[in-house]
Amino acid sequence: PRFQTEVNIISPKARDEDVQSLGDASVPRRTPRIRNKKTAEQEAREARNALVDNHLEEKDLIMAAKAKQKEAQERADAKAAAETEAVQEEPRKLSEYEQQRLVRVARNEERLKALGLLV
Repeated sequence: PRFQTEVNIISPKARDEDVQSLGDASVPRRTPRIRNKKTAEQEAREARNALVDNHLEEKDLIMAAKAKQKEAQERADAKAAAETEAVQEEPRKLSEYEQQRLVRVARNEERLKALGLLV
């Protein structure tokens, strides 16, 4: 043959012995993570930070509520001002053309009544 390959034949008994000699080394292990305990100072600092964060969140919520209340009040004031303007609006003066038209309409109504066409 042109190519020659070498084959190692291992008996099942030899294979079992090899596996036993390796033991648990063949199974990869995770190295345990060492966790340091927090010092009292670190715990106190975290507690202060949490209080500050909570206070800031409360402050933000209060400010947002006040802003909403202010916007609602401004809308109510604008609506009230618009209604007041509509009520206080003076009737506009009629132009000369409109005055002449009203005179003609009244004169025509009198003629129709005289003719009996308008009740």
